[in-house]
Amino acid sequence: MAGRSTWTVMLAWLVVGVAVWQTATLFPSLDLDLTRQYLVLAALAGTCELVAAPLANGRLSTGFAVVLAARLIYGPAPAVWIWALATLAGQGIANRGNPLRTTIFNAAQAILAAVAAARLLPGTGGLLRQSLVFTLGYYLAGAILLAVFSPPRRSRVRSSLGGALSWDLFTYLVTWPFGLGMAMIYRASGLSGVVLLFLPLLAASLVLRRLVGASGAAHELAVWHDLSARSAAAWEPAKAFRLVLAAAARLVPCQSAVLFLWSEAENCFTAQASVSGSKSGLSGVKLFREQALPALLSRERRPVLVNDSRIELAGDAGPAQFWRSLALFPLLVGDDLAGILVLGEKKPGAFTVKHQESILPAVALATRMAAAALLERRLREVSVIDAVTGLYNRRYFVLRTYEEGERANRFGTEFAVAVLALDSLAEVGEHFGHGGAENLLVAVADLLARAVRPVDLAARYGERELAVLMPETGLKEAGELVENLVQTFRAREFPLEGGSSVQPAFRAAWGVYPRQAEDVAALFRRVDHLLARSGDHGAGGP
Repeated sequence: MAGRSTWTVMLAWLVVGVAVWQTATLFPSLDLDLTRQYLVLAALAGTCELVAAPLANGRLSTGFAVVLAARLIYGPAPAVWIWALATLAGQGIANRGNPLRTTIFNAAQAILAAVAAARLLPGTGGLLRQSLVFTLGYYLAGAILLAVFSPPRRSRVRSSLGGALSWDLFTYLVTWPFGLGMAMIYRASGLSGVVLLFLPLLAASLVLRRLVGASGAAHELAVWHDLSARSAAAWEPAKAFRLVLAAAARLVPCQSAVLFLWSEAENCFTAQASVSGSKSGLSGVKLFREQALPALLSRERRPVLVNDSRIELAGDAGPAQFWRSLALFPLLVGDDLAGILVLGEKKPGAFTVKHQESILPAVALATRMAAAALLERRLREVSVIDAVTGLYNRRYFVLRTYEEGERANRFGTEFAVAVLALDSLAEVGEHFGHGGAENLLVAVADLLARAVRPVDLAARYGERELAVLMPETGLKEAGELVENLVQTFRAREFPLEGGSSVQPAFRAAWGVYPRQAEDVAALFRRVDHLLARSGDHGAGGP
């Protein structure tokens, strides 16, 4: 993907270079005595550029009629120069937030299309024949450039590309008679007649702009209707999120769309769904609140456009590593940042405020979905989390152990279960009350959660017992892990009220399935029996 991006940038600058070279080559062919007429036509074409209708893949300008008229009246060189001045001035003023390099590149594409059309056929034959050839050449050259610089392998982009070409063809069919009429009226009344005919051309520009807007609104309605129909049947949150992202990508052409959702368990934002035209590698990306992107949205609490992530988010991990342009949307549930919706594009300055506004309904829907998903997740966590220690509760621990037993039977693996009993809790409770005993239990549980491996599962097993499930763990490894836990607790003193501390007395027992038990129930009986037999600071095992 990086190779294609480099190639595209080089090709873009080649287009700019060829456009400059061709324009300079045609300069000696200009009749400088007609400079005033050239500037008048350039001003007319530039006015058309100012009111050009925006499309996802470019813009529709009726200024082509002026260029066609210039080609028929003055020849190829003046037509190219008039169009160059018009596009640079018009797009430079009405650039829709594009950086200067984008404006220059867009103008260069228009200039090359004019050069290709002007050189396609010498100025022979009648005006009608010349106008048809020039129009066809301009359309084909523009279509080729548009296809070359459109990202590949994305159906939604191909759809928008086809729509742009259709609108282009419609625009040329509408403006071609104006250009031909300007050339014909010029022979009768000079430049004043051309200016007079420009007024209905300008009116046609405004009508075309309204038509494009109406078509865009109809497209948006179709997208929302399709989303509502499909999301009603999508019960899984991940599938529903993907539908929302797909709808957003249909409205705003982009390379990828990703939705991150806050995870309490991992204490970060994790990618829940994505729609991508390339393998961006975002599936495992995590965003932490202190990173630049989440911190920016937490501070702004509104959609944010990043025109160049290399400058605005320099060195930040996550989406900024993959895309130059970012459209960021916070999913706010109450006062909390519950999620982040990200649209990404390789080229800088790809998104505008108009793009931002067009997918706000999708953002609102994603926010509702995120709130529901977070609520469901929190309810699920409440049902399996012990309220005192923050570890998993016994019910969930037993359930996971049975699931691990089924997996061990299926794949021929082993796992271990260890139980730690805190005998000091009763004594601490007598001297420091229930609160002191509970604080000790919480401190020990916290130490256990940090001491076990990432793949292990720590839980509260009883009133004063903690347990650990150790997947993919054999007899020897289980013994070493339990011994390490024992050494960890033996080396630690826990502070109590009044400046005192305690090194808690405990008992530990463990067992391995299926080596030491015929089923999971027998494994629990074995561990409980060993725990009852073990002495203070003892570990019961094989």
